[in-house]
Amino acid sequence: MDRADIVHDNFLRRVAAGDFPAGRAPGGPLTVAGARAIFRAACASRALDRQARVMQRAGQGFYTIGSSGHEGTAAVALALRGDDMAFLHYRDAGFQIARGLAAGGDPVWDMLLSFAASAEDPISGGRHKVLGSRALMIPPQTSTIASHLPKAVGAACPILFVCEDNGIGISTKSPQGWVAANLKGKPGVRYLSGDGLDFYDCFRVAMEAVDYVRQKRRPAVLHLRMVRLYGHAGADVPTTYLSREEVEADESQDPLLHAVRLMEAAGVMGREEALAVYQAAGVEVAAKAAGAVQRPRLASAAAVMAAIVPPERSNALRNDQGDRAALFGAEVKAMTEPQPMSRLINWALHDLMLEFPEVVLMGEDVGRKGGVYGVTQRLHARFGRGRVIDTLLDEQSILGLAIGMAQNGFVPMPEIQFLAYLHNAEDQLRGEAATLPFFSQGQFTNPMVLRIAGLGYQKGFGGHFHNDNSLAVLRDIPGIILAVPSTGPDAAMMLRECVRLAREEQRVVVFVEPIALYPMRDLLADKDGGWMGVYPAPERRIPRGEVGVTGTGPVAVVTYGNGHYLAHQARALVPEMDLRIIDLRWLAPLPFDALARALQGASHVLFVDECRRSGNVSEALMCWGAEVGLPRMARLTAEDSFIATGPAYAATLPSAAGIVAALRDLVGDL
Repeated sequence: MDRADIVHDNFLRRVAAGDFPAGRAPGGPLTVAGARAIFRAACASRALDRQARVMQRAGQGFYTIGSSGHEGTAAVALALRGDDMAFLHYRDAGFQIARGLAAGGDPVWDMLLSFAASAEDPISGGRHKVLGSRALMIPPQTSTIASHLPKAVGAACPILFVCEDNGIGISTKSPQGWVAANLKGKPGVRYLSGDGLDFYDCFRVAMEAVDYVRQKRRPAVLHLRMVRLYGHAGADVPTTYLSREEVEADESQDPLLHAVRLMEAAGVMGREEALAVYQAAGVEVAAKAAGAVQRPRLASAAAVMAAIVPPERSNALRNDQGDRAALFGAEVKAMTEPQPMSRLINWALHDLMLEFPEVVLMGEDVGRKGGVYGVTQRLHARFGRGRVIDTLLDEQSILGLAIGMAQNGFVPMPEIQFLAYLHNAEDQLRGEAATLPFFSQGQFTNPMVLRIAGLGYQKGFGGHFHNDNSLAVLRDIPGIILAVPSTGPDAAMMLRECVRLAREEQRVVVFVEPIALYPMRDLLADKDGGWMGVYPAPERRIPRGEVGVTGTGPVAVVTYGNGHYLAHQARALVPEMDLRIIDLRWLAPLPFDALARALQGASHVLFVDECRRSGNVSEALMCWGAEVGLPRMARLTAEDSFIATGPAYAATLPSAAGIVAALRDLVGDL
């Protein structure tokens, strides 16, 4: 027998018999109306859990992770304002239902549409079963546990963390006392605990926590005792890893049983009325489910993908030339002289922050230190710590902070010091930032420009921790725009376009800055200054999808980043080939239309990819070339290897000499 049915039958039998679990008497500030509202939300949540299993068995529903045992979150909802942004766990249906009912909506119908994967689901449009509502200020969350905490920090000044402690993670028990000890030890965070099975106590301690956070403007964590009824999801049988006695012990502490006991003792509702409310919720949910499963579902790739790219928005520009002159001072003269990439990016950041007051920088060492490579120097002094935020050494927190701020109207520009360290937090991009428009049909967005110092060719420094030449993880995330400049002027103009894409098109943009090119001055000979450029005027930018082209010859090298630099060195070594060099600039999505135009008339094409041979840019380019019928093509890539420290730093990477050799193999005696 399904544990859901056992819990249901136990509730009916025990309430009718007045057989309630022991507990404290009702007390605290919960009103009669509040108690009734919480119980109604809890009954609706419980009925939805049971209906989800019915729908799944009938092939009409597709999600059975429920909230049974966690209904105390409805009490937390009532302790908050209806416009407090709430980042919910997937067992928090009670919270959303309580808030939705208080707002006069129909959260039961909305959630049933989600269960049925209906295209009319008001939050995800049938793309996923998620809790969330634009009207209720509940952004949808993914299933990665606690991944929403960093972005919640970015979205709030006062913040309340709620730990719903049911003592188990799918099949693994939490060590006794570990959760409380861990939470109590958080410096600067007030710890409060309460009984999530007791709606009166839960509301009391939630109110205390909320009052503290609002008045003190300091964070607090609310540790609530919960139980998980049923298994983790519909297919999970808890008695396969817990003893029957343990399962039944949790079921005996059903919070709905406690609720009826407490309301009866408080004179709020007798057991007969409580049974009637509970059964009415089941009837209501079943009736609405019958309608929800008839509603249309997504039926095409285009419909599914329609929410990957968020809707555009308009933003008024602001540019005060007087402020600019005062800001830069003597540096204005230096802008007329050739400079390396790092300095041009720094000036571009200054101009962008001056023009757009919602632009905020954050990351490790970006403030007082001015960045590891000096790219953000002077910004902290000129714009203040509120807009140039020095963070802890925690990439997940950096990206989460940016996501949360973006949801509140900022345009964050987080920085990850080195590409290799993105992997510590890549789920904040893949599972949170990129999926938010998808899960919410563009109702919630988190536009940003993520700056990452990356790629290889640092002479002998850092090894693979500071030289990472794989962009695969970034190119694999739907909806993300990936930009890689190769010259200083391009970097400034592309960065401006990236900020425009974030501000106006609400996009998540990743801007990978080639570390080795930050200080690059020379191209062919010492002190020739061949790779420096003059700072482009603030209004100039390079539109997304526009490639760079040097030369018109029949032999084309298609590349990006350091490869563009190396291709220009190679060009000087084979003047007889009259090379045409194409700088891709935009690596996701790849600018195939512009590339096709740039390759018109080319007889031979060499793709030079400084990333690894497997899984990176060259694979997509070769596939595209085959599809469109490029006449003769080849590729030169890095080896499938990490990068070594010391003299062998470039041994696995493309070189100018390697490009020349590859061209001669491709072209022959041309």
